[in-house]
Amino acid sequence: MEPETEPHDSALAALNEMAAMASTLEVNEVLQRALALALKVVSIEAGAISVLNEEANELVFRVQQGWRVHDFVARSVRVPSDRGLSGRVVTTGRPVVTGDVSRDRRVEVIEFREEGIQAMALAPMRARGRVLGVLGVMSYTPREFSPNDITVISAIADQIGIALDNARLLEDARCRVEELSTLQATSMEVSSTLDLWTALEIIISSTLALADAAAVELYLYEDESDKLAFATALRQDGDQTPVSGHPLGDGPVAQAARSGKVLVLADLAASELNVGGWRDHGMETLVALPLERAARVLGVLAIAFDAPRSFSDHELRVLSLLANQAAIAVERTRLFASETRRSTQ
Repeated sequence: MEPETEPHDSALAALNEMAAMASTLEVNEVLQRALALALKVVSIEAGAISVLNEEANELVFRVQQGWRVHDFVARSVRVPSDRGLSGRVVTTGRPVVTGDVSRDRRVEVIEFREEGIQAMALAPMRARGRVLGVLGVMSYTPREFSPNDITVISAIADQIGIALDNARLLEDARCRVEELSTLQATSMEVSSTLDLWTALEIIISSTLALADAAAVELYLYEDESDKLAFATALRQDGDQTPVSGHPLGDGPVAQAARSGKVLVLADLAASELNVGGWRDHGMETLVALPLERAARVLGVLAIAFDAPRSFSDHELRVLSLLANQAAIAVERTRLFASETRRSTQ
């Protein structure tokens, strides 16, 4: 009985450890420790965890251990979630086992065939009825995976999925608290000054930090000239030079002002708008948010990123709240200036 009981106990202990770790660790650390535990339990030398990006429909390599040739994590290798061996795991929700990967035509990433893997088992990482990623365990020597091996690997994969889900929920909660704190602090700072430029600089500084953007620019609508005019900007390196080049005409800033709607350009290279200035400075993604008060556009807050980005509805709501604070600051300081002029007449 001992040869069967010992692996069973080892697997059970690993599952219990994984269940506990997500409450205190960051997502990447959860994945690193979970993979190390999985390799130890299965007694195999190499493995990887790829996480599903549902918006992009792709699997992203997040953790790997024991590989001899390639570093897919450092290269942020991505695989379409409906292709290759891992894609089959995602679409079917069932484990996949293969032998010499150099001979398996189902392997999507050609470089992986050079790794020298002689046996591999892949299992879906599931939580709350959804596949969140794929656990892969790999051997550089031929190995047969028994039905019990697959059962253990699948159980571990599911526990990693639950740990990942829990860690994400905790991370989201922490981020929400940080966002609320930043928004509250920004609101208090902005409301404490009647100087428009001080208020706007506070807002773009908060926006840059909260959005983790490469550059933020703010434009104001001038009633006298009936045009948008550059107000202030800030880049990650502290430079306050604008990078847009074309705030007017057929650019995204003017488009957001005309439409009165949030404009998201996930891929600037593919945009039909005039984005030359943004692209010349290495920007890949842009969000332009109109500053609106009482159905009037008072300006535009433009947020640029030097890497491709997608945005959840929550993220866009947070950015819209910052744009709204800017709009309130503009309206309030203009009303104060108007009242001051009236009182001196």
